[in-house]
Amino acid sequence: MGIWHENKNNHFIIHIDETDLTERLLDQMRQILTVAFLSRKYKLVFDFESCEMIDSYFIGLLISTHRELKELGGELKCVGVHGQIAHAFEIIRFDKIISIYDTIETAVDSSDFFRAAIST
Repeated sequence: MGIWHENKNNHFIIHIDETDLTERLLDQMRQILTVAFLSRKYKLVFDFESCEMIDSYFIGLLISTHRELKELGGELKCVGVHGQIAHAFEIIRFDKIISIYDTIETAVDSSDFFRAAIST
């Protein structure tokens, strides 16, 4: 269990193998995000497939990450959003400002932004 990342075709994929996304995981997530930003990886895909619950601290981190990425010309996408996490995203309308997909492959293939990065 934990949070880990991989680079695929210029994409920074963040896999979250935790059921509860709470304040205790913020430092680990910040470290991974620091790696992404220092590496100038501004196309992030968060994989929430294993996640069942998200708290307000983690939501705040996602919102601030989204804002930073937009300022840098990047994009944040989420995959595997379901249950309480989907409900939380709906309540705060986060699902209206980011794209949510079923799989990583679908998220990567769906965007002109991502396709342009792959073809260059």
